[in-house]
Amino acid sequence: MSLIPPAQGVQVLAQLLRKASSQAGVPPIDWARYCRFFPAALELPLLTHSVQAAESPVDADTRQALTLQAILAAEPSERQQLLETSLRDMVARVLRLPVASVDVQQPLNNLELDSLMVLELFNRIEKTFGKTIRLGTTLQAPTVEQLANALNQEE
Repeated sequence: MSLIPPAQGVQVLAQLLRKASSQAGVPPIDWARYCRFFPAALELPLLTHSVQAAESPVDADTRQALTLQAILAAEPSERQQLLETSLRDMVARVLRLPVASVDVQQPLNNLELDSLMVLELFNRIEKTFGKTIRLGTTLQAPTVEQLANALNQEE
């Protein structure tokens, strides 16, 4: 976020005074920069219209399809690493953290995932890989690495 130049602020204030709204916000935000730090913002319905300009030409569904195709086309020895990378990205997006802060060997229950976040993660996995993840699988595969291994065994 940055400051609004006084002339632009007066112009925006004049526009707002002509409207019947009781509340308004006028934050000058560089959406492209914001989305680089918080990529999950691309999926928030509230920001859909504001963030569209910052979205890359390849949409989220296309990226997921490309990811799945790359994983399925990979050699079995490479598939585990690709699954780990994809799942690590999903966990980071759900937690709204940088990907680098997610350790693939750290138990998922140590990452402060609440029940809604777990559901969001399961939905992402199902949408991306077309596989339903059961709670039992998560309990048996408490790390990103082990969850990737479980998915890899099902391939």
